[in-house]
Amino acid sequence: MKKRADGLYRKKMMIAGKERYFYGKTIKEVDQKIVEALKAPVPENSQSRRFGYWADKWWEMHRETIKHNTQVCYTKPLAECKAFFKNSRIDEIKPADVSEFIQELAKKEFARQTVKVRHIVLGKIFDYAILNGAAFFNPVKVVEIPKGLSHKERETLSEEQIQRVNESGNLFANFLLYTGMRRNEALAIRWDDIDFSKKQITVNKQLLWQTAAPPEITDTTKSKSGNRIVPLLKPLEDLLKKQSKKSEYVFSYNGKIMTKSGYKYLWDKVKRDCGDDSITAHQFRHAYITMLWASGIDVKTAQKLAGHSKVEIMLDIYTHLNNQATETATEKLNGFLETSRGSKRGKTKLTAI
Repeated sequence: MKKRADGLYRKKMMIAGKERYFYGKTIKEVDQKIVEALKAPVPENSQSRRFGYWADKWWEMHRETIKHNTQVCYTKPLAECKAFFKNSRIDEIKPADVSEFIQELAKKEFARQTVKVRHIVLGKIFDYAILNGAAFFNPVKVVEIPKGLSHKERETLSEEQIQRVNESGNLFANFLLYTGMRRNEALAIRWDDIDFSKKQITVNKQLLWQTAAPPEITDTTKSKSGNRIVPLLKPLEDLLKKQSKKSEYVFSYNGKIMTKSGYKYLWDKVKRDCGDDSITAHQFRHAYITMLWASGIDVKTAQKLAGHSKVEIMLDIYTHLNNQATETATEKLNGFLETSRGSKRGKTKLTAI
C-alpha cells in the first residue's frame, strides 16, 4: 500500500491472473474495492480459473528459485497434480478432492515419501494462487498423508560387498564408503580439500549436471548442513596417497569436471568390482552411517558427519539399525535355545551369571 503525492492510496493486486491497481482516499476504501473485485464473477471459460493455469504459473515463477536437483524432483509430481486437477476451477477444489487425489496415490502403493512430495507441490500451487487472488483457501493444509504407507527400505552394502570394495582398491567406491558423501559431493572434491596432515576432508560444494548445459561445480551443498568436515579414515588415506594427481579434482573426466558419460564409465567399474549390477551410490552412504552406528558414534555427531539437515533423519536410521540388531540377537538366541533343546533335551542347564 503506497500513498501518492496527491494524497490517494494505491495498491497493486493480482486478480484472476491479471495485475490491477486500486485507488482510494483511505486504506479502508482501497481494501473495500479489492474485496469487491475479488467477489466479482469471472467468465466461466476463463483459463485463469483453472488449476492447470495456476500450476504452470507457479512453476514458471518457482523453478528459478530452487536448485536443479529439486526441479527434477518436482517435475513428475507437478505433472501428476495437473493431470488430476487440470480442468478444475482452483477456487472450487475442496479438501475432499485433495483427499481423493492422495488416496489414488495410496492405491498405487506409492511410498510415503513419494506421496509427501506430491502433497507439498500441490500445497505450494494453492499458496501461490491465494497470493494472487485466484483462491481463498488452501484445501491441502487440512488433508493429511494416510498412515500405513510403506517406507522405502534403506539398503546398505552387505559384508561381502564391503569386502569386495576393500579388495578391489576401487578409489571411488572406497571414497564413498569411508566418507559417506553424496555422489555429487564426492565428484566435486578437489585435492586441496583433503588435508593429509589433519586427516580430514572439507565438503562445501557439489557437482551439477543440468539439461543442455555443461557440468558445473557450485559453492553450495544439498543443504546448509551439508557443509562439513569429515575424517580421512586410514583405508581411504592409503589409497589416496597412491594416486597420481592428473587434475585439480580427485575424480575427473579427461582432466576436467566429471561429465555424465564419464560418470557412467566410472560407475560401471564400481559395479563390476562389487559384483552387483544393481548397486547404488546411496548404499555406500548408508553403509558409512551403519559404521558410525556400529562404532558407537552418537546421533548428533553422526548427523554432522553425514551432512543431514535434520537430526530426525539420523534418529530414524539409528532406530532402524537398533531394531535390526535386536531382531538378529533374538533370532540367534532362539536358534541357540532350539538347538540346545533338540540335541541335549533334558541335559542342558543354563546357569545365571
